[in-house]
Order: sequence, then structure tokens, then C-alpha cells
Amino acid sequence: MTQNTEQNGLPARSGGDVSESWRLECEAREWLRRAGRDPVKIRERLASIARQRGQAAADELAAAMRVEWKRGK
Repeated sequence: MTQNTEQNGLPARSGGDVSESWRLECEAREWLRRAGRDPVKIRERLASIARQRGQAAADELAAAMRVEWKRGK
């Protein structure tokens, strides 16, 4: 049975794949750290990710970054 429930403030992927949600959280924290939480650098990185992986992946990462930013991590 496939569910789309929220895990750790992020929408779960198909099938509730916790490991993918965790990977996304870690990636979001890492890019925030590397960018020094600078909004310009974050936008540049998300644009690069959109070119490499597609806009949907960049949007998903941006949402995860917003959650981590609010958490203060």
C-alpha cells in the first residue's frame, strides 16, 4: 500500500521511503552549510541542480532547505 504521509516535516516519497527522506534532509543541510546560508548562493546552487537533475528535483530540495532553515540547522 502506497501512502504519501509527512515524515520529519517533509512529504514522504512513494511508499514512504524513509531513507530517501533522510537523504534529502541531509543534502538540504549540507547545501545550506556550504552556502553559508547566503540566499544568493543558495539560489545559484538550486539553479545548477535544476539544470542537472530537473526543476522538480530542485523544487523538492528547495522545500527541504526551507524546512531545515526554519529548524535552524
